[in-house]
Amino acid sequence: MLLFLSLVPAGAAQQYVAFDAASATSTYSAGNVGGSPFAAQQALSGGSGYWCSSGSHNAGNGVTWTGLLNSRRTALGVKVDWAYAPGEVKIMTSSDGANFEEAKCWQPAGRKEAAFEESFMFDAPRGVKAVAIAMRGSQSWGYFGINSAALIAEPGPFMLVSGITSTAGEQCLVSGAAGVSLEPCLLAIAAGDGREVMEMDKDGQITNKAENTCITLVDGDTSGGGTLAMDACSDSVESGDGRSVFAITANGQLKMPRLGNYCVTLLGDGAGASRAIVQDCIEAEDNADSRDKFFMAAVPEFDPRAAAAAKAQAALLAAAEEHLGKLLAELQAAMPSLAACGFKASFAKQPAANMVAMTRSGEALRVQGDATSVAVSAVAPALGFDVQKLHTLVTATREALAQIGGQS
Repeated sequence: MLLFLSLVPAGAAQQYVAFDAASATSTYSAGNVGGSPFAAQQALSGGSGYWCSSGSHNAGNGVTWTGLLNSRRTALGVKVDWAYAPGEVKIMTSSDGANFEEAKCWQPAGRKEAAFEESFMFDAPRGVKAVAIAMRGSQSWGYFGINSAALIAEPGPFMLVSGITSTAGEQCLVSGAAGVSLEPCLLAIAAGDGREVMEMDKDGQITNKAENTCITLVDGDTSGGGTLAMDACSDSVESGDGRSVFAITANGQLKMPRLGNYCVTLLGDGAGASRAIVQDCIEAEDNADSRDKFFMAAVPEFDPRAAAAAKAQAALLAAAEEHLGKLLAELQAAMPSLAACGFKASFAKQPAANMVAMTRSGEALRVQGDATSVAVSAVAPALGFDVQKLHTLVTATREALAQIGGQS
């Protein structure tokens, strides 16, 4: 599951980052078979569900809910939306997801009622991959419960994931020569050029660090939906017309607050050819397919070194492929005379067996139809390498060695 985050109004240097996974030391089962509807994961985001403890906790019976992040973030605190608040709370954090230290000692819950929102701010920013919320002192309602919990974090990199559903998997807004468009997130990642990695600065500009450009409404013109493109980021947003300023609303819309009531939406069928435009926010809310909704999936910072290393390896593999092709051509030219030379098959059997295993593993990957396999298959073309050509060459080499073996 992706790590969703929402932003406070543009200009504030913090983000609310939801956890990617969760666990709890106690869960209300309600006698359900196949899992509890009140599992720890229910508190990963706000909605109709929530996490609830088993109840009937005595004075010494504490309960802990733990949220885990995929990527470590610099955290300022944690926000909890209580469903059933405890008498006392303690917050612990972990930088590696395994070893925890106390961030906030035991303290009374902020209010006396069962359900309310409460934020726990740390004394100093912390590198956090997991947060444990310890609870004790059961109130009259007898349970501990959390509607949602989110990390209060410093701004960091993210992918803008569209609310549109697709058989190709989650769709991301990406930067490119064609402007701002929609592309399967995994395929964008496979390209290795950072087109999908964005950051939002304190002014509300959404930046692609790989290109050092910002999402901008061309000429600030909203007519006909306008045109969103990647352009030079502004150093003086306050004095501009707001064409590059955005804010995420509570319902997930990407709004342009300086231009009036305009929100980003998508024009197209959501199948990879959609173009980002702007539309009246009220009209956009009527989109049944959520094409005007975006979620920010937290990711590590883009590191061009990984793509550079992959390209270097691809070049090495291409050179090896070329060398193998030349050897195969020489072998095929010499094959008619091998029988007269008394060639023995055993010399070729082991290499042939290794090549069979190699080609079969490639075939197994291609027959898988899930989005991850499709993305993995897209890596080689993005690096300029033809896997099918290599597969054909290896198969031809295997067949040539098998033919030689039959001549002995």
